[in-house]
Amino acid sequence: MCSIKLASLYSTLFEIGVVKFGHFTLKSGLQAPVYVDLRLLVSHPDLLEAFATEVWNTLKRGGIEYDIVCGVPYAALPLATCVSVRFNVPMVIRRKEAKGYGTKKLIEGDYKQGQRCIIVEDVVTSGASIWETVELLTAEGLTITDAVVLMNREQGATKNLKDLGITLHSVCHLTECMKALHQLGKIDAETVYKVTKFLEINNETKIPTHKAVTSCKERKILSFKERASLCQHPLTKRIFGIMEEKKTNLCVAADVTFCAKLLEIAETVGPHICVLKIHADILEDFNSEFPEKLKDVAKKHNFVIFEDRKFADIGHTVYMQYTKGIHTIVEWADIIDCHPLPGPGILEGLKQAGIKKGRGCLLIAQMSTKGNLVPANYPEATAHFADHHRDFVIGFIGQSRLIPDPTFINFTPGIKLEESSDSLGQQYVTPQEAIQNRGADVIIVGRGITDANDPQATAAEYKKAGFDAYSQLL
Repeated sequence: MCSIKLASLYSTLFEIGVVKFGHFTLKSGLQAPVYVDLRLLVSHPDLLEAFATEVWNTLKRGGIEYDIVCGVPYAALPLATCVSVRFNVPMVIRRKEAKGYGTKKLIEGDYKQGQRCIIVEDVVTSGASIWETVELLTAEGLTITDAVVLMNREQGATKNLKDLGITLHSVCHLTECMKALHQLGKIDAETVYKVTKFLEINNETKIPTHKAVTSCKERKILSFKERASLCQHPLTKRIFGIMEEKKTNLCVAADVTFCAKLLEIAETVGPHICVLKIHADILEDFNSEFPEKLKDVAKKHNFVIFEDRKFADIGHTVYMQYTKGIHTIVEWADIIDCHPLPGPGILEGLKQAGIKKGRGCLLIAQMSTKGNLVPANYPEATAHFADHHRDFVIGFIGQSRLIPDPTFINFTPGIKLEESSDSLGQQYVTPQEAIQNRGADVIIVGRGITDANDPQATAAEYKKAGFDAYSQLL
């Protein structure tokens, strides 16, 4: 049973809109009858201070010893700062990504290896953000055994973190908050019932891994239509809509060297594809009229254009490559791709031009060539990178699904109806293997279609194979 003081704080949270009841789509894609937005606390300093005191008291009651505090970015930073200032506890700041200049640190502040750090979070579901922070702080030589959270949604975080060696201390619990609000007449019994049932059903949310998901058995399969409804990026929503409407998850890679041939291929395979992938820089007769002609074909057959430029330079340079020169890619390509290796600057440069035109970017996480030099931890780092740039990143290019988030599209190249390899190290897998075992959403097929005796019939064959593999999962 909650104290009178906490009940009063719960009432205030409800009144200022921190705790909301209704119908909400969570970051995971889950539909929930309740939402907690503690970021609003920054506009209520008296309430922020009151909860900072409750955080302090919770740690004091638990007998937790620590030298410094660290707030999980970014919503918990004001709370951690308030605890630090109010109770004279040193603080460090964790960045979500390193700066591209200066010290380029991920952890800012004055600290020493071996110091005990307590992590402060505003709200937890699975505990994933806390664990990400633990990993970064541990890598810097700090010791973390405990974390404190203002609002525990009671959906698995306590157990998940305990299994990883972290004890979670909670100031408030969602069920306790809900019962207090009901007793105060703020919400009705039906709302209590809906939230209670939701929490009972979804009480084992796991910390999502950023390692490749190699089997569809490890993720819930949603239809393309359902995934479109979850997407915030208009281009992602559009692509899933095309895939559902045309019953295709096929992307054809038209790697030819003359504009007329490329337009011919686009007309031929257009009815069977959701995406056409091209390399503008290999077109020997590229001219200003070509993009408009290609856009007309794309509109006619309802597919999107993917310029496989593979940007891989500093932000200013990629901005110029994207917007200037003979190709002016941003004016006609719906999708581009890039290597995240240069760091956040590359996306900042591309985003300057791409976002206002509704464009999207795929991050290259894995490659299908034999003996490639992509390090083992690179896909995981790429997944983190994407999570921080959802306003522009729409998915990945790779050999397996990186994260279960249904709003990212996974493109897999190197597809043939039979597994094989070529003399230049390209390794091929079947549509069924790519979709059902590796988690691909869109299969990329190149020479298997463009070099076929009958490209149209072959494209139809790949379209059926790909969509059948997807349909069998539903």
